[in-house]
Amino acid sequence: YLLLDKQGWRVFLISASIPIFIPPMILLVIVLVRESMSNDSSNMEQMEEMEEVDSLADNPDRKDIPEIVPDVKKRIFRVSMCMFLNMFQGYGTIILVPTLLRQVNINETGNKEDCAATTIHGAQYLIIALVGVANVGGRLMSFFLPKFAPFNIRHGITAAFGAVCYGVVSFNQRTATITITMVIVKFFYGYNLTELFVKFIDPSFFGTKMHARGASICTGTGNAGVLAGVVLVAFTPTTVATGVTCFVCVIQVFVCLSFTEF
Repeated sequence: YLLLDKQGWRVFLISASIPIFIPPMILLVIVLVRESMSNDSSNMEQMEEMEEVDSLADNPDRKDIPEIVPDVKKRIFRVSMCMFLNMFQGYGTIILVPTLLRQVNINETGNKEDCAATTIHGAQYLIIALVGVANVGGRLMSFFLPKFAPFNIRHGITAAFGAVCYGVVSFNQRTATITITMVIVKFFYGYNLTELFVKFIDPSFFGTKMHARGASICTGTGNAGVLAGVVLVAFTPTTVATGVTCFVCVIQVFVCLSFTEF
């Protein structure tokens, strides 16, 4: 925050979005595992056997979890792509909504130098809050909404709704249009993201052998999507940002439809 005046808000926003905590965590895990294995491999095997016994006692169904899942690399790739695209458009809206509202103010006043035009004020704060509430509502509803169709169909439909919303707001940047489209987009973002997390956190999805690696890759690509979405909205005009995000949602439709195994 002390460097904000010198960096400018765009550079500061990007630097604050970089997940700098991930590489140290990965290195820490690798170093600890290698050191413990090299120092006392026999104790490690005993501990693993004890943990396996305890976990089976706590959860008898765990013995049915497969160690290796067929086409696990394809699963990791597709879930990673879906995480990247979902986080790209989901986190981009955090900056996109106030940017669109400021653009509405500028269009109404016709003066980019007017402080009132470039500042969020009044009921516009309620619109931003409503979009945030829609995200929370989507996350909650993912556990309660009926599963009316298979996973790939449901997520393909929600991604298609996102593409339509971004397409509409690209050509019609009015307050009512922005509010309705961004609320829909944020609701489906929360809905999709929660189901994706539930999928790849389940050990049976990637198998016990590839579970940790697969979940880590999916989380990492999701964070890359966050950074890409922030960069897009921060450095491009609103029409370009909404157009690119619309195209991203179209790609997400086909990625979601490729999940034919569940």
